[in-house]
Amino acid sequence: MKKYLSLLLCFVLLLSLAACASGEVETTEAPTTQETTAAPSAVVITTDLESYTVTVDQMVPILATTDVETELTYTSADESIATVNKYGKVVGISAGNTEVTITAADGTIKVVSVTVEGPLYEDVLRVALNVLYNDSILGCTNTEYGSYVEIVEDGTYTVTFDCTMHLSESSRNMGVTGLNNLTAIFLYDHMVRTGAQMTSSVTACEIRWDSVVVNGQELTINNSEFKSAIKATGIFDTNDPLNAWDGSSVDEVIVDTENHVLNIAVDDPVTITITFTIQGLTFAE
Repeated sequence: MKKYLSLLLCFVLLLSLAACASGEVETTEAPTTQETTAAPSAVVITTDLESYTVTVDQMVPILATTDVETELTYTSADESIATVNKYGKVVGISAGNTEVTITAADGTIKVVSVTVEGPLYEDVLRVALNVLYNDSILGCTNTEYGSYVEIVEDGTYTVTFDCTMHLSESSRNMGVTGLNNLTAIFLYDHMVRTGAQMTSSVTACEIRWDSVVVNGQELTINNSEFKSAIKATGIFDTNDPLNAWDGSSVDEVIVDTENHVLNIAVDDPVTITITFTIQGLTFAE
């Protein structure tokens, strides 16, 4: 019996050697490792504050930055409380709370809270003389303004625009030196002009022109009747006394109606002073 077992083992050994010689050796392949690419990191959005407070009709900017260059969009959750433009400037619409969502191009978002408080208008109207240029030669279409006067009650007030003092650096760099090639000279709410308020602090107001003086020379007023100074937008804006679109309230003005340009018939006009009377002044409650 042992003899047969020995023969059987020898036979199995010979078969194994034959398989090796012919290369038919069963091998087990090592598992391969599949290469993976890490997902890109999300954009990090940082804001100067986590929550913002704004009053009705006022604006506050959201200063947002990112760790990589990307486009940001801004969305208000409730535009009846606050709106936000594409630059992140939030304007209060009505008292309440809402949120602004900032979204990066890759979909990353950051949410900030916004609280809108009731309007905090003072019982004061700040008015400045505005000068709208329309100088095609110099390429200047800027709106400039002088120092404002504070109006707290009915009465007579005076404002001045002096090119030697009040012209912006931008207009100076364009070559503007005087009151030439204009579209209009008018009174405007200074708080609205500078972005501190969206509407004026008054709901009713009438104005009458008393005198218009250019370079010390008094001009001839042809319309001295009282008229409303409040536009349908709720902004104090007189449009005149000098306006190339609607007509001038003074005689010494040369108007190019086709191009909506006016010039004052005074040699080298540089300074204009306007005295006016206010009546029916009513402040918002």
